[in-house]
Amino acid sequence: MSFLSITFLTALPLAVLPIVLHLFDRRRNVVIEWGAMQFLMEAAAQRTSARRLKQWLLILLRVLTLLFLILALAQPTLPGRWFGNNHRNETIIVLDNSLSMERQNGEQSRFEEAVSTITELIEDLPEGDTVRVLLASPYPNWATAGSLRIEPGSRKRLAEQLHDLETAGSSSDLLAALFTAVELERPPTLHSRRIVLITDGQATDWDFDEELSWRRFRETLKSSALPTELEVIELSGDQEPRNNLALQNLRSSRTMVGIDQVITLSAQIVNLGHSKTSPETVRWSIGGEIALEADVPSIEGGNTYDVFWQHSFSEPGAYAVVCQLDADDALGADNQATTIVEVV
Repeated sequence: MSFLSITFLTALPLAVLPIVLHLFDRRRNVVIEWGAMQFLMEAAAQRTSARRLKQWLLILLRVLTLLFLILALAQPTLPGRWFGNNHRNETIIVLDNSLSMERQNGEQSRFEEAVSTITELIEDLPEGDTVRVLLASPYPNWATAGSLRIEPGSRKRLAEQLHDLETAGSSSDLLAALFTAVELERPPTLHSRRIVLITDGQATDWDFDEELSWRRFRETLKSSALPTELEVIELSGDQEPRNNLALQNLRSSRTMVGIDQVITLSAQIVNLGHSKTSPETVRWSIGGEIALEADVPSIEGGNTYDVFWQHSFSEPGAYAVVCQLDADDALGADNQATTIVEVV
């Protein structure tokens, strides 16, 4: 047996308070002898034993009342084996929701494939087990409020929650997410824990340069007081590699300018693939209206190309300048960037 609020157990000595008060009250009584007392003593002698038994039973009830009250406040918990179930397991699903998970695999993205994988995994879990979902981007954060017990109704609710999730506009911190899952507090009734990481295997999410941190994670996993199993599901997707151009580092020479003052806007186009791309087009737009189109030459794998645009504003206000790359590649979400320019 264990207690959730063990501090209340320090009040256990108060359970003997009724006995102390009874003994103190007996010492306070003073016997005064008087003439007819002997006749009363003879009449009450037969009822003395019954009266004492009644008093001690009342004292016992008071002691038990205080004792049960203190134990109730301490919130005792019993292992599941006391009730016939000694194998309650927990599954923590670490979901890589980085931007790269939007890469298309046929008719669905890798993120949609990951959600389908989680749904199938939950369907295979036995009833009575618990499950939690942890998102890894941009930092570890729980997608579920606490552990969810596997039941027919809870499976449906969790599936609806999963389909409402979206990717983040940045990379994942998988190391921090795994630490969060392994170091999660252990419930008293938990028998074992299983951690399932679902990712697309992008190197930027793993942060392999943190060798000491990964070594510490392996030691933490190995020395965990709760038996913990780690499983990694990598969504490899299509075997044929596709090009992926990304528009990065959109900047303005000045973020606050005057009317008719010329500023220079720049952006960097990166070929994240391995093969040479075909010529593409980049569009600059303000307020949803295209202001300029420019050609982008072929870019070798791993190389970059810088684009520039000089522009001035004729009226004051805050303007959202959008630079968009017109490219049909594996990940369209990183083909656009926005910056704000204030004109005074």
